[in-house]
Amino acid sequence: MFWFLALSLTAMVLFTLVRPLVATSKPSGSSMLEQDGSDGDEEEAQQLRSALGGIDTAREAGLISEEEADEATLEAKRAALRLAQPTRLDQTSKKLRFAGVGFCALSPIFVALIYFTVGSPQALDPNAAIGPAPATTAETIAAMPSADRQAAIQSMVEGLARRLQDNPGDIAGWRMLARSYGVLGEFSKSASAYGEILDRNLGTREDFQGAIFALTKLHGEGGDPDGILIGVLEKMLASFPGDPLGLFQLGAVKRAAGDTEGAILLWRELLSSLPENAPIRSNLEQLIADARADIDANPQ
Repeated sequence: MFWFLALSLTAMVLFTLVRPLVATSKPSGSSMLEQDGSDGDEEEAQQLRSALGGIDTAREAGLISEEEADEATLEAKRAALRLAQPTRLDQTSKKLRFAGVGFCALSPIFVALIYFTVGSPQALDPNAAIGPAPATTAETIAAMPSADRQAAIQSMVEGLARRLQDNPGDIAGWRMLARSYGVLGEFSKSASAYGEILDRNLGTREDFQGAIFALTKLHGEGGDPDGILIGVLEKMLASFPGDPLGLFQLGAVKRAAGDTEGAILLWRELLSSLPENAPIRSNLEQLIADARADIDANPQ
């Protein structure tokens, strides 16, 4: 139905535009131009000679002055030029009409090509799958009951995860997914999403901090059964040397893993970078003292 209506309207418009272009006007009886160009030119020349002859006769008879005769001669020649001009204009108008008809004939083709290139022709297919509904707004989600709100957020996060499977290079998408999983309390998935960023060596300081938070929440303070957290912390310190969080957390993981000496070295490096009035100094000094006490109590 759409194509029938579109073609019908196109035909009507083209008929309206082309008809005046192809129509030819009949020469009027009062026109001095004839359909045969040579006959018209001869008649115009004869009229000009007659007019000029009449002017000469009037001048010789003293009926008009020399200035008046010159003015009349000039006006007669102007009139002859005006009479000859429609013939030349008629040739030009034929070319313009031809161009106009050609444009009208080709314009539907050009429009169709543009539509099928940048338009949405699939929308005309009645069997085409209906696209996704408009995205749920933040206000709509906020107004939902708690269970429905959680389900809506979960659905949106899962949709983002599916899209990233087809576009794994979307770093901003992975970052959004990692943060979303963190908000939902799914720390394992959050850490995996951050891993997609860190494995490509495109992580920011905030990405490392997010990954450390997710892994710490997942395994507890100092817990790292798979050694993933140590890898993240070491990569963070390689990218951002002296980062306080990296130094502190890596020290905690090393001490939990039995490398107390390694923990003390990291914490002392952190302590040396802190201002004298930093509130954390006393706590960090206590941790170092406790770690040293453990080494003294359990010599190798």
